[in-house]
Amino acid sequence: MKNLLLMVLIIAYATSAKGQSKANNYYEAGYYKEASIIFEKEIKKDKGNNKMLQLKLADSYFHLKKFESSIKLYEDLYKRSIKDSIVLIRLAELKRMFCDFDESQQYYSEYDDVFLSKQNKAKFNFEKIIESKINFPQSNINTSSSAELEILKLPQVDKGMGYTFLGNGDLLGAISHKDKEARSTFTTLGVFNSASDFQQVKTFSFNKETSFFNAFPSYCKQSNTLYFTANISDKRLSFKERQNVLQIYSINLSSEDNEPELLSFNMPDYNFTHPAISDNGKRLYFVSNKPGGIGGFDVYYVNKTNDGWSEIKNCGEHINTPFDELTPYSKEETLYFSSYGHNNYGGSDIFKSQTNKGEFLKATNLGQPINSCMNDFSFILAPDSGEGLFTSDRNHKDENKDDVYKVTFPVIKRLITDERSKDPISDVSILFNDETSFLSDDQGKWTKQISLGTDTEITFDHPYYNTKTLKYKNLSIENLNELKLVSLTPNLLIGQVKDDITGNTLKGASVSLYEKTKNDKWELVEVKKTDGDGKWEFHVRKDRTHKVVLEKDNYLTHNEIIPRKNENEKLRNEALTRINPFLMKYEVKKDLIIQIDNIYFDFNSSYIREESFPVLDKVKNFLNENPNINIELSAHTDCIGKDNYNLWLSDRRASRSKKYLVEAGIDPKRIKAKGYGEQKMIVKDCELQKRDDKEAQKNRRVEVKIL
Repeated sequence: MKNLLLMVLIIAYATSAKGQSKANNYYEAGYYKEASIIFEKEIKKDKGNNKMLQLKLADSYFHLKKFESSIKLYEDLYKRSIKDSIVLIRLAELKRMFCDFDESQQYYSEYDDVFLSKQNKAKFNFEKIIESKINFPQSNINTSSSAELEILKLPQVDKGMGYTFLGNGDLLGAISHKDKEARSTFTTLGVFNSASDFQQVKTFSFNKETSFFNAFPSYCKQSNTLYFTANISDKRLSFKERQNVLQIYSINLSSEDNEPELLSFNMPDYNFTHPAISDNGKRLYFVSNKPGGIGGFDVYYVNKTNDGWSEIKNCGEHINTPFDELTPYSKEETLYFSSYGHNNYGGSDIFKSQTNKGEFLKATNLGQPINSCMNDFSFILAPDSGEGLFTSDRNHKDENKDDVYKVTFPVIKRLITDERSKDPISDVSILFNDETSFLSDDQGKWTKQISLGTDTEITFDHPYYNTKTLKYKNLSIENLNELKLVSLTPNLLIGQVKDDITGNTLKGASVSLYEKTKNDKWELVEVKKTDGDGKWEFHVRKDRTHKVVLEKDNYLTHNEIIPRKNENEKLRNEALTRINPFLMKYEVKKDLIIQIDNIYFDFNSSYIREESFPVLDKVKNFLNENPNINIELSAHTDCIGKDNYNLWLSDRRASRSKKYLVEAGIDPKRIKAKGYGEQKMIVKDCELQKRDDKEAQKNRRVEVKIL
């Protein structure tokens, strides 16, 4: 695992030093263990004076992940004023992997000042490097998720070479064998039995001989096909002459011959490795150092076609960086991968990127404790569970060993309720980050495994409730607590009914709700009566068009169609405005009496108060809308006071009301004004009226009667 910049610099050193020792052949071919053994012997002979040999040994240790040995050699070279570009950049990276960010930044800064030209400075981007590799881990070093880690001690596995779950739950992974002289490690595939907690392993059987390296498997359940990485094997060359070039093979496990097939898109001069097949078997991700990439090793993909595979596509800058990207893994619409770039803690970190309309979104770090200052990679998820696996060398800073970790993600056990009634809501669609949605159960409960420290968007949707979306930046424990109880606002159709003339609310009006079916027919859903405030409401589907029918004796029936949400918002809003409130007009018929209790007069007077003018204007409009009717305009009083006086006063008030209407343009012949005093009281108990002015007020009124 190395970044592009380092590879370029190292290749330059290796090229200039060809032929210095027999170890160079191994070194240049990538056989660092074999090279390091010979370098160690030559340095002892030379008593450490050959700086080039020491530099190559330090680099070999780095690739062998003997980081403590490597950093000692680089520090020694630095102290001896060998401030080579490789020395500086390696020290910067290694110090960061040991969580020594201050010294790491010093080496980055010196590298930037001494070795980078203006052209290379633009590519290296010192400020961006410091932000992503120094500031990010320092500001997020104590940010940890509640994911639980456990070392999974797999037999014959001491280095992370990938793994994949088979259809029966067994784990297929790379297992190691050493040659007799312990000079090289050979790797093949083994099947770990799930019934034994993966403690029993059986070597995978190839019907045809394969190379000495078989690793990084990926299994496709749909086609029962296994994809894996292997060396190109050429028996005409000696072991020392063979280039350590990796290619991707496949095996159809349903076939009897079980013969590996070299995939057609491989290029023999470049590494193609770390295959990862998508859930549906239609896309294969992999990494390669072929020319034309963004960094050293980039993540690419090919799509399955009828003829084989499509052209190779780079996953783009949201995935790939000028550094190395490795070990991709695909789950549903999310791509997981490890990278030395992006915002990371040190070494390689594990990231994920979701897709939206085929485009990869910005990668996010899975955070601690999954990631560490060391190398973390080869992340996969177990099928149908909240567990996963990944590999890390965090416990092995000076030996070429890795640990496989089982990670258990926190399970969110939460409840969704109605915001008003507090009742649980079943069948709510819950969508995490545009992944596949799932439903709350019949008690409104739901569970979900989730990684903390990630940007998370959760959408709750139900036909009868307003959609709710919660967005979290670096999801925290506090955020999880907020999710213990999620309340949704019911999608309500609300209205109010009032008298068109008086403006008073109408209690007991009938409100019928109809819903439009898929066949464009109106289906009655429910009938309600308005309450004391003339209000009504229905809990309705937001994806349906509705019709409300308002009815009440002596009033004209009204039909109002309300378009469904997001169909025609202008028409919908206009309809909702009309029914909030809706002013019901009177049905014109003989002897209809309209009681008006809000025409006010000065005390003991027939002078109309100004606040009564709007009501009288409504009577005027009623007469204008119905030009063929005549009315009796009568005034009434309570029983307080003398009968004759009340009769006289009410007659004066009726006349004053008529005068207002006539002055407003109504023909006086159409209005008969008459005062009744106490003759037609609604509340007849005079003692009650004296005790309770509200009861007396019911008698103080003006009435309009159609003649």
